Amino acid sequence: MEVYQRRGNLRFFGIKEEADTEEDAREVLVGFLKTELGMENADQIEFQRVHRVGKRVSSNGKPRQITARFLKYPQREEVMSNAGKLRGKNWTFHKSKYVTMKLNLNFKLLSLNVRGIRSIEKRKAIFNWLVKSKSDIRFLQETYSTSEVELAWKSQWRGDVLFSYGSEHSRGVMILVKRKREF
Repeated sequence: MEVYQRRGNLRFFGIKEEADTEEDAREVLVGFLKTELGMENADQIEFQRVHRVGKRVSSNGKPRQITARFLKYPQREEVMSNAGKLRGKNWTFHKSKYVTMKLNLNFKLLSLNVRGIRSIEKRKAIFNWLVKSKSDIRFLQETYSTSEVELAWKSQWRGDVLFSYGSEHSRGVMILVKRKREF
């Protein structure tokens, strides 16, 4: 969803920023589009939002980037088509980069069709076997679980339990999560 939302954004770098004065970032950007890209129709471009990004640092004199969100994608593409006019100049602009996250998740999953665990002996044997399996998340099918047995079964398991009930003699699934598992 975030990737789609950023599709209408462009980021502009190197556009002069006056120190110690408030500016209208939209006016600054429209002026830049007119003078540097030769877009006489820049006043008609519809923006959802135009703003400077980051904290103002007057000591280095480097202007903050301007991020512009276009309401109409074709107008954004028209600006992009003029990018070549900036070759050899101190200004650039780019499409908004997509934010990516690298997750280092390391856990073991186990799935088992238990064909009913209403008997306490069978349930204890399966729970003990699951603990020894060293899996982190266990998916059990055909548990024949009901709302009446939920509390008792939760107290017998050493961790979190999620239920989806079936009837007394069919279906029902459980998800068992290892105690003290941090994701």
